[in-house]
Amino acid sequence: MPTDPTTDGYPIQPGGSVLEADREPKPRPPEAYHPGTGSDRYVRFLRDWCDVVLTPGQERILVAVEQNKYVHVEGANGFGKSYAVAGLALAFLYCNPHSTVNATSGGYATLDDTLWKPIKTMFKAGEEKGLPGRTLDNPPILRTELHDEWYFRAIAPRDPRDLEGRHNDHMLSIVEEADKPYITEEHVDSADSTITDSRDRMVVLGNPPEDEANVVWDLDQSDLWHTERFSSFDSHNVHVDLGLADGPKIPGLIELSKIKETWCEWTGDDWPADDDREAVAQLIRWSVDSEHEEFREDLPTRWYRRRAGVMPPAGAAAHRPITAEAARSACSRRMRETARQSFGIGIDVARKGGDSMAVVVIHDDKTTVEMWADQDHEVNYRNIIDVIDGLGRDSDTRRTPIAIDSSGEGSGLADRLANDPYLDNPVHRFDGSGQADDDTAYYNKRAEALARGGDWLSDVAVDDTRLSKELHACAREIQYEERSIKNNTVFKASPKDDLKDRLGQSPDALDAYCMGAWIAERQRNLGSGTWTGSVSTGRTDAWN
Repeated sequence: MPTDPTTDGYPIQPGGSVLEADREPKPRPPEAYHPGTGSDRYVRFLRDWCDVVLTPGQERILVAVEQNKYVHVEGANGFGKSYAVAGLALAFLYCNPHSTVNATSGGYATLDDTLWKPIKTMFKAGEEKGLPGRTLDNPPILRTELHDEWYFRAIAPRDPRDLEGRHNDHMLSIVEEADKPYITEEHVDSADSTITDSRDRMVVLGNPPEDEANVVWDLDQSDLWHTERFSSFDSHNVHVDLGLADGPKIPGLIELSKIKETWCEWTGDDWPADDDREAVAQLIRWSVDSEHEEFREDLPTRWYRRRAGVMPPAGAAAHRPITAEAARSACSRRMRETARQSFGIGIDVARKGGDSMAVVVIHDDKTTVEMWADQDHEVNYRNIIDVIDGLGRDSDTRRTPIAIDSSGEGSGLADRLANDPYLDNPVHRFDGSGQADDDTAYYNKRAEALARGGDWLSDVAVDDTRLSKELHACAREIQYEERSIKNNTVFKASPKDDLKDRLGQSPDALDAYCMGAWIAERQRNLGSGTWTGSVSTGRTDAWN
């Protein structure tokens, strides 16, 4: 493609003999987007060259970067902040002579999904209009072919110091998902080392931090950094749903229906009002505007971070699989003498060091708990059979699914139960460190089983002293933290040792209860409809 030396090597549109009226509209020459041509120059470049039309909120990010040396983009999920910064990376590269863009995060998988894929899509559209360059996927690099040092590169170094030492006439340094534990102050400092003069820029983006013990908190408090904050309510699709913006909706951005769903699921409350505009205004007062007199401090932490786009207040409720309220309710609920139906059986196997065997049955409206201390698995096996037979007088437990702790010493006992022709019960070998059924939401089976245990507390009564004590301790000690795995944000539970330290013993009854709740829910999800009876191995005909 011909170039004009007066434009510092920028590509210009080639001439032609076709009448302008018969041609597709062409982008303006790149000098129209040079520094000093307007604070919206990146927005105009993406629209003209790459056919990218950003939302007003996304445009704010690009304008802020043009006007400020250091920009912190802090926002809830679903707004499209990463897509906007991907567009910024491409626009910065082509709008500034002799520029370099470096992007980093905790791993290439994150960079590939959040930045590299949209950059390649945008570049392809520009390439069709004559934008010079080529992409290389390993590692992710976009070279403009205008100069050897004129490029975009994604970097995920093990040593943050590897981010240092890269300089050019114009530098843009991007740090993605800065709120995650794997991004440290050293990463930010090393990325900042490439920023030298007024032509350079640095952008840090991610969700709000959980607390002050996070590098993002320092950016919030610094006068050096300009912060752009967004909630999920700023999403273009939400505005369309509310009639505040014209359609069509943009794929990948959050919609109002998802906000409604997570509000009800995460808080346990109803949607605030029948009129959606009124409801959203109320939620903004409750959770986005911390200066408002109606602002609440009792909502789940993930609502503040992932929907409201703010750091949770000091009094916010940590996201816990089992809450204190749920434990109190279940342990004070009146139990009937006879249950109508059993749904699942959980068995925790005793190990050395004072552990107890625990068998917990999840009934339709209560739990039953049997515990004993014995290291002899022959004795343990007979006791388990006796428990199942004894409970069979009250319900059809002989066909109720069993989840048994199969790690370590429990493996042989699990095999024996699974292969015993006397039992009709489906037996699942439960490994807490194994993959969760819903691995898009939970880090492992233990985290998932804790969640199922919390779910079943709304239905069952608990009158066992040991289980009651362990449920209350769990409500105080165990909470979820978010982890990014395979492009999903999943929940990982606090270490079991934290709970053991509080109790002074292993939470054997709790473990058995959660396994029982997990297998009950798992079996229920094999079918659909309403429970009408126990299931048999490999069949779902008990569900209508």
